[in-house]
Amino acid sequence: MRTKSIRIITVIWLVGFAFSAEATEDFLIPGVDFSKLDLREGAWCRYLVIDEALGQVDSTEIYVGVPEAVTTVEGPAFWIELSSTVLGAGIEGTEVLKLLVLERITRFSEGDSLGDYVLKLYIRRGARPAEEEDPKEYEDFSMIVPTADSTWVTSPGVPVSTKGGEFTCTKKTRSVQSEREIPTGKIKLVKRARDGYTVWFCSEIPVFRMAKCVIERMRETETIPRITGIPAPGKKESKTAAELTGYGFDAKPILSIDDSNR
Repeated sequence: MRTKSIRIITVIWLVGFAFSAEATEDFLIPGVDFSKLDLREGAWCRYLVIDEALGQVDSTEIYVGVPEAVTTVEGPAFWIELSSTVLGAGIEGTEVLKLLVLERITRFSEGDSLGDYVLKLYIRRGARPAEEEDPKEYEDFSMIVPTADSTWVTSPGVPVSTKGGEFTCTKKTRSVQSEREIPTGKIKLVKRARDGYTVWFCSEIPVFRMAKCVIERMRETETIPRITGIPAPGKKESKTAAELTGYGFDAKPILSIDDSNR
């Protein structure tokens, strides 16, 4: 189930927007207002992310921290670290990403390249030494304005209990359905999809302001007419849930630049 690089997942966590149809499969923070991200020095949050699909369950601990604010020739910037640990997989199931991101990313213009805002990029996989990578790998990711609030149902003042504490949140829900017909000779392929999003945001939580998020997906493919002897694939349902397990304002670096074989 875990087929995406942590770099792609990090793009989504940092920006909170869909960049392509493929990327939306790992879209963990729908409904986030990027201009309201709390990237103050020292902010950190930790989440437990549970993916359920095809009878399998994957659990991952995600940590995001902002250990340092710096001044660069291109303007104010933050070091942002993301650690992803597959529970039960040991050190080899851990990856750490460290990025130097310009502060003005919170004021981006639609169509900007994410690579325009990432100045430095380091990654450590498992127990191997950290390596510096080229931030230009993000140049192909065009930033998109998030879905308008008018497409969400918003409920303020909703109490939410998480492992990271009790919060009074703004609850946002959204449901998206689609159906496509694809002619293939004498057979017509029908693809149906349904995505339901429920997200709880709280201003006292740093970085993404998110306390909890649940995404439920359905995918169904049907051939018209049915192909004799070939069973219909039926519905495929999956669920991703992310829950805050802790947060604070005393983040320390977990990946030293000295570790990165510069």
